[in-house]
Amino acid sequence: MPDIPLIPTLIVSHLIAVVYGAFGTPAVFATRNRDPQKGRTIGIVVGLVGGLAAVYALWLIGVFVLTTRTRRHIAYGIEPPLIRNRYRLENLRIMSHLLLLVITLLMAVPTLWMVSTALKPGNRVREVPIKWYTSDMTLDNFQAVLDQYDMDEWFVNSTIVAVATTAIGLAVYSLAAYPLARMEFPGKRFIFLGILATMLIPVEATMIPMFIALTRMKVLSNQFGNYSSLVLPVVANAFGLYLLVQFYQTIPVEVEDAARIDGCSELGLYWRIMLPLVRPAMATAGIFTFMASWNNYVWPFIAANPDTQTLPVGLAIAMGSITGSPASVDYGVVMAGMTLATLPPLIIFVLLQRYFVQGISMTGVKG
Repeated sequence: MPDIPLIPTLIVSHLIAVVYGAFGTPAVFATRNRDPQKGRTIGIVVGLVGGLAAVYALWLIGVFVLTTRTRRHIAYGIEPPLIRNRYRLENLRIMSHLLLLVITLLMAVPTLWMVSTALKPGNRVREVPIKWYTSDMTLDNFQAVLDQYDMDEWFVNSTIVAVATTAIGLAVYSLAAYPLARMEFPGKRFIFLGILATMLIPVEATMIPMFIALTRMKVLSNQFGNYSSLVLPVVANAFGLYLLVQFYQTIPVEVEDAARIDGCSELGLYWRIMLPLVRPAMATAGIFTFMASWNNYVWPFIAANPDTQTLPVGLAIAMGSITGSPASVDYGVVMAGMTLATLPPLIIFVLLQRYFVQGISMTGVKG
């Protein structure tokens, strides 16, 4: 076992987070909302979630230390503590699963509330206390959101933008990451660090200059140009490039040398050997890119015209945050629209979950 007192450290960190949420956060909410009781309740919830996150982070640190020490013992021919105390390890595994279950349930609460609200009649949505299930649940809100708003058009626009962004983005990531990971040329490290440094620039800081440039170039004057303006500015993502670079570096050099001995060209090596091997990382980067594009609100709100509006912009209009009064919003209808908007990313994640987990777990591990 690791030398650090793991379990006491986890308990203490959890208590500190709960105390902070119970006494620190309410002061902010009380100042803003003039409601100390509500602020204290929200603060406790925030503290619990933050505490569980801190517990899990420290848990991962403990597992990392344990794994490192086990490998070191094996390297020196010593029986590792991992083998000497299986009962303790089994208890740690059970605790980790229970902790993950609690965190999953807490994170699922907003989604469950969204689905519950979408299925309630209009007169039950604002009831206090909240009832998660009522006997008169109905699908009328889903029918209403399809009848009252252009959901089909918003779905088509979001699909076009998200699929195009993902396809072009994956092509850019894989082509740019290959030379940065597998080739040697002057300034490679400087270029890679410069690309990663762009992650520190807030996206909002680039939107106005980008919009002015697109307007002066008259790109936004037609529908194809409007779609292009929603896709091209966001395809070159430094995170996707970083993910692919790290995964390329896990491929053994012997695979590359064997292909070159057989007469494979550099392009053939990339297309026939490397690209099939990085499919898990490609799937992971594709999921992140698709979800980021699907959920993108600010840039489509600035650049899109009424014919190319995406789902986030359309749902904001339905909520009355752009036109109308939020106080008169039919939240059942809005939550029905949000539930429908959540389905495509959820389906894609479920279908590619195996590759997603493999891509995350193998990234950065030398092969």
